[in-house]
Amino acid sequence: MSFHGAAVRLAIVVTCKGCQKAIPTGERSIPDNPIAVRCPICNEHRQYRPTELYEGRLSFGLIQGGKR
Repeated sequence: MSFHGAAVRLAIVVTCKGCQKAIPTGERSIPDNPIAVRCPICNEHRQYRPTELYEGRLSFGLIQGGKR
C-alpha cells in the first residue's frame, strides 16, 4: 500500500504586484497576449505579461475561501 497524499490542484496563476500572493487568472492555458486580473485579496487591478503567468498553487487564503 502506498500513500500519495492529497491531490494538488494547479491553476494558471500570477503573483499579485500588490500583495505578492498567487492569484487565479481565470485562464485555462497561458495566453499569447497580456491579460488584466483583479486580485481578490487586495482588489488591485493590473495587467500581466504572459511571461508573468505560471502553473502553480493558489495562495492559502484563496484555497480556504477566505481573505488573508
